[in-house]
Amino acid sequence: MYRAGLRLEQCETRTIPCPFAAAFREHGDVTRFAREAAPALRSWSESTFLAALSPDRSAEDRQKISERYYDAYEAVLRENPTGYRGDYVEVHLTIAKTGA
Repeated sequence: MYRAGLRLEQCETRTIPCPFAAAFREHGDVTRFAREAAPALRSWSESTFLAALSPDRSAEDRQKISERYYDAYEAVLRENPTGYRGDYVEVHLTIAKTGA
């Protein structure tokens, strides 16, 4: 980065509170919370989980395993909704290019 003429001017970390936990504190509906929060994990993790399953399994079998996993996760959220935190942490960088 340095040899390419790039310089870090600023680095700031920001935490954005979990929107699902915040909504749950307002509405208090455990089922709704679990139904809304579970897809957030699934959106970024499912492709990794499916890829980790043996290719010897059929696509249908892998999908069924995935469904069972996320159904179980949703059940855990219903059982202990206050144990879940899905805060977002962002890192904001300002990088400048010098004449070098």
